[in-house]
Amino acid sequence: MAKDQVQFLKEELADTIKEFELVEKSVYDSELAHAINTGGAVYDSLLKENAFQIEDLLKKLSSKYGLKSEVNPRPMMPEIKKFPLQYCLENALIPIGETDKVVEFGICVPNSLNALKNLSLMIGKKTSAKFIPPFYILQSIQQKHIHTEVDVPKSDLVKDKKETIARANKPKKVELGMEVMEDKLKKESEVILDLDALGANEQKEKKLEDNVNLAELSKDIKKDSKPDIKIPESDGPVIELNLPDEEDESSKPEAKQQPKKPEPTKKGVTAKKPVAEISGDVVSVVDEILSEAVINGTSDVHIEIFKDIAQIRYRNGGTLLIQSQYKVFIAKNYNAVVARIKILANLDIAERRLPQDGKISYTAKDGTEVDFRISILPTSLGERIVIRILNSSSLAVTIGAIGFTKKQEKEFIAAVSSPQGMVLVTGPTGSGKSTTLYGAMNYLNEPDVNILTAEDPVEYTMAGISQVQIREEIGLTFADALRSFLRQDPEIILVGEIRDGETADIASKAALTGHLVLSTLHTNSAVGAISRLINMGLPAYLVSSAVTAVVAQRLIRVNCESCKVEIDKNNEEIKQFMGEYNIKTSAKLMKGKGCDDCNGTGYKGRKGVHEVLTITPDIEEAITEKKSEQEIVEIAKKDTFTSLADAAVRFVEDGTLSVEEYLRVIPQDD
Repeated sequence: MAKDQVQFLKEELADTIKEFELVEKSVYDSELAHAINTGGAVYDSLLKENAFQIEDLLKKLSSKYGLKSEVNPRPMMPEIKKFPLQYCLENALIPIGETDKVVEFGICVPNSLNALKNLSLMIGKKTSAKFIPPFYILQSIQQKHIHTEVDVPKSDLVKDKKETIARANKPKKVELGMEVMEDKLKKESEVILDLDALGANEQKEKKLEDNVNLAELSKDIKKDSKPDIKIPESDGPVIELNLPDEEDESSKPEAKQQPKKPEPTKKGVTAKKPVAEISGDVVSVVDEILSEAVINGTSDVHIEIFKDIAQIRYRNGGTLLIQSQYKVFIAKNYNAVVARIKILANLDIAERRLPQDGKISYTAKDGTEVDFRISILPTSLGERIVIRILNSSSLAVTIGAIGFTKKQEKEFIAAVSSPQGMVLVTGPTGSGKSTTLYGAMNYLNEPDVNILTAEDPVEYTMAGISQVQIREEIGLTFADALRSFLRQDPEIILVGEIRDGETADIASKAALTGHLVLSTLHTNSAVGAISRLINMGLPAYLVSSAVTAVVAQRLIRVNCESCKVEIDKNNEEIKQFMGEYNIKTSAKLMKGKGCDDCNGTGYKGRKGVHEVLTITPDIEEAITEKKSEQEIVEIAKKDTFTSLADAAVRFVEDGTLSVEEYLRVIPQDD
């Protein structure tokens, strides 16, 4: 078993060497042919012929996956009760460091990262990973034991101490003798390194890893330098290392431009940086990207790759803005950035063919605690990432802060205060439906009320409310959750979304049997929700009896107060717009010109626009008789119902909303 695993690891390592182009294609093909003829491993052949350097392999892996590496780790002697030895060896993991909270493991192939997820649960601690030379892991697997010191077979070329010293004074690649180790190793001497002599070099490596882009590291390290090696008196094996022994000006961390902390503007927003100022390793830059997004009030971060460019965009106030300060960095380190985010979200970094979803709990530099919802989508050119920022401050939203008019707020409170019935919130993705529902939850959440929610995903955790994460892949659907809820004695049930007829049927029946049900639908208007439920298979009489109120909403970008100007109402297109939408002739139509305050967009901030359809006896009768949506709207308007279009017109007339934004957001069939 161990032999098969060693062979498999060596094949992975050989593929990695080929992928990183650490050897010429002709050399690789030649050694591959030799390995096939001799029945050996191409990795051993490349290693024996000094075709590549272990240090180069580690640096490439570090750069791609956003992890640190270490040439000279000190493996720990594992305690049987603390570390599952067999599991570690089967998954090519060896412990190399431990603190009170975290255990660090050495790996040589990225696939080992997947095993860390389960291992963390096994040992009851967080785990981290660092790339180390493969021979540490290969020998441990072969001998079914994790060694504190590693035996390395002596090269056939090394005859005595004098020859060893001569070879050590020349630039050499690592001599590991893996072929000899595999076939002839019985009992070897220990490698003894002068740790004091290596201290300075190890410190330099650490500083470089912490402060310098890993992709640039290989350019800064001299390949002709060497450490001091203490030669054992015995004729045992020797490992030759190619490490820098002294610092020059080009390799000192001080000589590198350090990443600067974001400087807040007068309004507390992180100032943009010139492209040249963005530098550092993948770990620190990714942290900077995420922290800056949180501080700036960003709702979504897009990390995406196209044919000619890779870029990062922040969504602020509903608008996607390219973050040009990261242009150079993201172009050079795109795959490493993706891998780093996958690691933070506990996703499979080796899986690049299927979409993945994850979550990260994060604290920004200003102390703000948020959750990131990660969505990774494979494209023809690479994986793109969208990060939704879930700020727990949204939990504190009140009904009064949602943006209702006084009349709408009164109607909504009356609906959610009812002991039974169904209240629906409709609108497209990103229209603020979840915020409205959480506002209702805050209003209804009392110690004597049993509230259950079924969500996909659970975006915010609310105290005093039992929240269930829907997992359709294991059979836990909204319908299944609702059935279970009815046996949990709830007063209030929140269903994240009504997606099918089965869920709609259970929810409506729950609303008729003494429960208040809150949920969402994807429709363009409030009255459209009625038609949608009927199209799902619900009888019209059941819809009319179960539904208490429907809220339709949009989020609109408002004109920037710093640069908005009045537009010419004599323009023919504007005249046509005013006539078609009954705009008052006295209205001052405004539009943002674009300034530094709004990043040149002309918009700053967003505002909610709503319509609240309360199911009155007249509307209930109309639904039962299956009257058209337009007929139901006309009946509702007799009770001073205000449509989305009419509500938005008022914002156009007072200069809050531009004509362009109105036409972009508000459904024109209303």
